[in-house]
Amino acid sequence: MSKHKDGSKPKKDMAHQLGLNLSGESSPENIPLFDADACRACQACGLAQGVRTKVVIGSGSYAAPMLLIGEAPGQEEDKFGKPFVGSSGVLLKGLMTKAGFDTRCDCFITNMVKCRPPNNRNPRVEEIAACRHWLEREIYTVGPRVILTAGAVSTGFLLGLGKGFKITKLRGSWQFYKEIPVMPILHPAYLLRNETKNGLSPMSKLTIKDLEKARKLALDTTDH
Repeated sequence: MSKHKDGSKPKKDMAHQLGLNLSGESSPENIPLFDADACRACQACGLAQGVRTKVVIGSGSYAAPMLLIGEAPGQEEDKFGKPFVGSSGVLLKGLMTKAGFDTRCDCFITNMVKCRPPNNRNPRVEEIAACRHWLEREIYTVGPRVILTAGAVSTGFLLGLGKGFKITKLRGSWQFYKEIPVMPILHPAYLLRNETKNGLSPMSKLTIKDLEKARKLALDTTDH
């Protein structure tokens, strides 16, 4: 990508500053392609001995122009072995459709960690660190033009942000991960809690706009 829609060029120092910053930095030269069988056999953290029944790897086309990262599988995801298949996933895919996505091929969907944490709690730092290389391999294998991060956990860890940031303020603004444009969005579980009986909540309508921005950049090949 030579420049962004506003005419500005990606800044390497900004991408480095905002990069995933748990332990060093990987380059494409030393990131192997994603191996689903190896991921399913992973025993790298305590989640492998927890409540998981399946390792939930990413779902979608490896040729997708966008990649969405959630937090962790929940009960329904663990049951079926696919990300975002519960009620929040139904809402997410509905919002994607309203934003013009072809959900079959436009977006590869995954999570920061591939195993369900006990009681559906947020994944811990050490669990995300143990799963980091699987996420990096997914990103490298897909090679997305745009990354979407759903919720504070995935946004914070992917971008190396501290605990003080607010996803409600960061959402909808372009960030970078290793020079890949990143669009943070609100987590669909949060949106689900704020839905109204009379239709989509204001937050869900904002999320549709954020998704539209991501789709526009990802599918516009003029600057790629």
